[in-house]
Amino acid sequence: MSLDALPHPLADTEGGAARDEDVVAAVRASLPYAYRLVAGLADELRSGTAEFADAVASAPTEAERGQLRCALSREEIRGCLERHFGVVLAS
Repeated sequence: MSLDALPHPLADTEGGAARDEDVVAAVRASLPYAYRLVAGLADELRSGTAEFADAVASAPTEAERGQLRCALSREEIRGCLERHFGVVLAS
């Protein structure tokens, strides 16, 4: 699983050069299932009174599970998504 929307967005994050907006755009394009899932859970959390939102259904395909693994296991991606959506992600 790779981010292909931008040239080397994560390489830049390791040196502190990538902007969160660029990484979010790369995630949105390259890991669409993971992005939509996090966005939906963040919306659910903001619209309700619960302390947390949870994805209760499994990802429907192995490719989508791979997107989630990639987004949650890479500190650069996970941190960027947390800042973008104003949430803390737990796996």
